[in-house]
Order: sequence, then C-alpha cells, then structure tokens
Amino acid sequence: QIVAFFKSSPTVSQTLALETAAAVQMTLDEVKRTAQQQMTRVLKDQSRFSLNLDIAAPKITVPTKFRPDDVHETKLLLDLGNLILRTEEIWDSYSSEEQDMYLNFNLVLNDVSAFLVDGDYHWNDTSKEVNLLPVIDKCGIALKLQQIQVESSLYPSTRLAVRVPSLGFHFSPARYHRLMEILKIFQDTNSENNSSDLAHLWDQADFEGWSSLLTWKV
Repeated sequence: QIVAFFKSSPTVSQTLALETAAAVQMTLDEVKRTAQQQMTRVLKDQSRFSLNLDIAAPKITVPTKFRPDDVHETKLLLDLGNLILRTEEIWDSYSSEEQDMYLNFNLVLNDVSAFLVDGDYHWNDTSKEVNLLPVIDKCGIALKLQQIQVESSLYPSTRLAVRVPSLGFHFSPARYHRLMEILKIFQDTNSENNSSDLAHLWDQADFEGWSSLLTWKV
C-alpha cells in the first residue's frame, strides 16, 4: 500500500523528499553550530601562554670588494633596531567568538635603518669622522599575527596584518653605484650574462645546513 501510494502520487513524493532533505540540512547545520559553540567554550576555558620579548634586533654588515677611492671597501649596514614580540588577548576588530579561536601575537621592529660606509666601521663607534651614506631613515614595522588553535572550516588558519609607516629613502649617484655593487654579490657567478669581475664572497655551503622546527600542540 505504501509503494502504491507513492506511485500514485508522484507530486506528493517529490514534495516529501524535498521537505525531508531540508529537515536533514537544518539538523546538520544545528549540529555544526552546537559543536562550534562547544569548541569555543573549551578554547576559552583552557590555559594560554603569555609572551613578552623585548630585545635588541640583529645588526647586519654586508661587505663588498668595491673600492670607490681604490682604497676603502664599501659596506652595507642594516640596523634592525629593537624587536618586541608579545601575545595579545583581545583584538577589538573581531567578535568574541573569533578571539577565542585564535592565538594573537604582536611583533614590532623599531628604529630600523640602513646606510652605506666606505672602510672599516664598528657599531659602537660614535665618531663623527665616519662618512656614512644613509639609505633608509629610521622607521618602524608593526605586524599582527593570528594563529588558529583548532582547524575550522569557518575561519582561516592564519591571519596577518602588516603596518609600515612612511619610509624615507636617500638616493644619489654615489649610493646608486654602491648599491649596484652590493647586488652583484647575490648574483650567480656561473651565469653566462654575468660580466662582473667582482669576487664572490660566499659559497653555496654558506647558505646550507640543518634546521629544526619547533612546534607545540594545544
């Protein structure tokens, strides 16, 4: 009788199938929402680590064999200033549910600068006799990072926001020629198009080595 009923009522059968599919979809959506809410509550209640790191960032010297005056070798000096890395609990631009899903980090580099010098230079030397050619004025870079704690189809695993203020560049023929010589250091000396007679200061082995990756599980 049931089979005969559906065979004799194709319209009723189609309507019933659509209503059943809609009911199943609503049930699945409700289960997903409930699971998401439960996971959010668990993440909110669990302990989180706090990080506050404030250190002097590296200072990098890039030497060359280029001698503008045939005596003193040019060097590029990169001062990365001061590094601050902190965890952050609240991001006002997102809802409370999203805040509980992510670990938040703030990374700030202050007093970043770059300049050129001919001859020897010591970072602790404050003598005004040293002839420095500024390339980039002191500036800062702010970076915000969000890393999700548990994978979810509703949210991206990583969010990144970078803020860079106005940069002050110095340009002149003297700076241009020195920077071009520095760029030649990183070119492949085996290239057929490389006509520079500049000595290659680093071998491939200087860029190779074992590395370790530190991970943590929540």
